[in-house]
Amino acid sequence: MTYKELDNPVWNALKEHQSSLCRNIGDFKFYPKDYCVFGAFTETNDPEGIKIYAQETDSFFIVGKRPPIPKEVILETELVCLQMVHPGPIDSDYREKIIPLDESHREDIFKLVQIAFPAYFKKKTADLGQYYGIYKDGQLVSMSGERMQLNNYIEISGVMTHPDFRGQGLATQVIKKTTEEVLNKKKIPFLHTAIDNHNAIKIYESLGYETRRTMSFWKFSYSKSIT
Repeated sequence: MTYKELDNPVWNALKEHQSSLCRNIGDFKFYPKDYCVFGAFTETNDPEGIKIYAQETDSFFIVGKRPPIPKEVILETELVCLQMVHPGPIDSDYREKIIPLDESHREDIFKLVQIAFPAYFKKKTADLGQYYGIYKDGQLVSMSGERMQLNNYIEISGVMTHPDFRGQGLATQVIKKTTEEVLNKKKIPFLHTAIDNHNAIKIYESLGYETRRTMSFWKFSYSKSIT
């Protein structure tokens, strides 16, 4: 299988399953900033869409090819990730109790985010898909969930564990659970992880994920000093 739609996952997610969230700005498609600050394009020589979106956000990412850059916008960095897919199946043997997270868990989610991965979540990030978590003594200590959703694919994202509970294999458990549930929906799980995040890559490979390609996340911000 070539997984061709994953060559431009943001564009295709916003064209397909998550089209109701799509903001079309010029030649670009963007998620609303309260959900996820990602955008994408297919072909363009016009950077106007980037300029408009940049004025609305502190920073954001264009995923895939490097876009044309307007003078008002700063390219901060290129984050190179591995894009990995899971062809299935996956075993369903768990040693931890893992529960689906819903609106009643939202405060706990944000508490964990602020400790484990500050500024990762936006106000409505958890509305993009289903999240799963592990509680210890009434505290959410590990979770993962779904972010980009195409017709045939769902991205695994939001993987984090409280620093006091790392090294216990909790992340492996929640990733496996999220992967299993995506496969149960007859969708193909995929994910992105920094190319130098060797520990995470080992975990994903141990669960059956396979590297498909590299994917660039171009981080931009608006230059308020340019008028």
